[in-house]
Amino acid sequence: VETNTSDFAPCRLSAGRFLLTKKRAASILSNTKHFEKIEGVAGVESRFSRQMKKGVLEMLVLGLVCEQPGHGYELLGRLAARSSGFLRTKEGTLYPILYRLEDDGFISSSWQTGGAARTAPKKIYTATAAGRRALLAMQEEWRALCRCVQACGNVLAPEGDGGNVQT
Repeated sequence: VETNTSDFAPCRLSAGRFLLTKKRAASILSNTKHFEKIEGVAGVESRFSRQMKKGVLEMLVLGLVCEQPGHGYELLGRLAARSSGFLRTKEGTLYPILYRLEDDGFISSSWQTGGAARTAPKKIYTATAAGRRALLAMQEEWRALCRCVQACGNVLAPEGDGGNVQT
């Protein structure tokens, strides 16, 4: 059987290499939520960005609650506004973080009813003393991580700026 090799894209699995038709690869990428085509690279930026955000959200949410108590939607708005929309987060991400922080004793919650207006009660989250101490520890770990990343120097710089990342 004669095969046109331009119709295939090389792929790699942990078990080894295989060939996948370009049409099938495009179909998989277009039907998989975990991969987004960004600047010609499938899945790299979106997965990387999600993992970075996931790593800092707990610290940022605790920081916002330490600055000022608030309810969930308010915290979502403050987080999106402070990050110029980069950390626009959904309730399904925020509430598990709040529950973990509450379980760890870093925040407490209480129900607040809306004064003169007829509004539904809102759960207000407030930082505890343990939460303020935990935030200081998280901030120090963050600064240490930033120092380590900065120490990598040229590894992260684009190729034209003395680094090895081709743009």
